[in-house]
Amino acid sequence: MNHLHRYGVYFILALFLLPIVLGGCILVVEEDHRDRHRHLRGTDWYVEVVFYKAQVLEPAEQNVRLSFLDETRFQGMSECGVFQGTYTLGEQDQLSIRDIESGEFACTSDGPSEVFLGEFVYAEKIQLGDDVLRIDTRGDNYILLAKK
Repeated sequence: MNHLHRYGVYFILALFLLPIVLGGCILVVEEDHRDRHRHLRGTDWYVEVVFYKAQVLEPAEQNVRLSFLDETRFQGMSECGVFQGTYTLGEQDQLSIRDIESGEFACTSDGPSEVFLGEFVYAEKIQLGDDVLRIDTRGDNYILLAKK
């Protein structure tokens, strides 16, 4: 009888504590996911630097812009033309670019805008600061963007 009473107490404690523990964990994960999208959604970012194959290219003079329209779509503008597509942002800040489309491109050389577009499709991860966004791409390459 004594063992039965002890297990009954454990069972009652588990019934009360389990929903609190699970509810708290789920809430933190969902809030973190929404928070990351909230800081991307509706923001205009301007490309400052593209670090590509140990070269630093500065397309800032060319006014290369990237906007995250909502939790799945982006659009942008460069000297090459307008581009748009979809993206996903994973739980560990993994960024995946999909379905990128572009209008007629007016680019004829391998300048900073073309390198940005070429690397952006290989986005792997983001690091988001207050006014700075870093997009890591394949290899050791990355793109730095700033809010203006």
